[in-house]
Amino acid sequence: MSPGPGHYRDGTVWAARRDMVAIMGESESVVADRRPRPSEALLQRIAVHEASHAVARLVFDLDTITEISIDAPCGGYVLAETEVYEENTRPYFEAHLCMMLAGRAGEEEFLRSVGANIGDVASNSDHQSATKLAYDMETAMGFAEDMPLLYRRRSDWAQHLATDPHLAARVNARLERAYRMARKLLSKQSAAVAYLREQLLTHGTLKGPTLRMVLEETRKLISP
Repeated sequence: MSPGPGHYRDGTVWAARRDMVAIMGESESVVADRRPRPSEALLQRIAVHEASHAVARLVFDLDTITEISIDAPCGGYVLAETEVYEENTRPYFEAHLCMMLAGRAGEEEFLRSVGANIGDVASNSDHQSATKLAYDMETAMGFAEDMPLLYRRRSDWAQHLATDPHLAARVNARLERAYRMARKLLSKQSAAVAYLREQLLTHGTLKGPTLRMVLEETRKLISP
């Protein structure tokens, strides 16, 4: 999985500078050397955000985590690969919604504030991914409370939500339920999140044998 559901975006200033320097003809490596360092507070926020995504994945057993980082130009990410296709049931997709929103939920739960989730329809931010999935559940997957057999999905789904307040309210209700579930889950799994957060702050990026060892210890801290 590309850096999507576990993708923390805090790179707008950096992205703007990168574009400006590229126009001036400087190389990408020179730009990278000039990238502003994240503050300690921002690193803490990214670590909580990504650790929360990862713990939610572990709790719901969603795919196999292959890499976690808080040291990327975009801020941070969780990469995962699908090894087994599960049944496409409502609980399965609701678990994915919860995982997608777990980053923000973790920030609110443990830091008592949330960072901006910057993205648009093309950027695959947490909110965009969760909203699109909730929209599909309501309009195409047959999980709607009202008229579940009616296929209503449109390619311009964001515009569809903007012009249909009743549909938007139902999609938002799904997101709100998933967010409450994420807050409750993370409150229960605070020890696992805290351990993984500290490992991310220590290593920056977790992958390979180090990641496997850290995830094994994280699983031991997950409450049943």
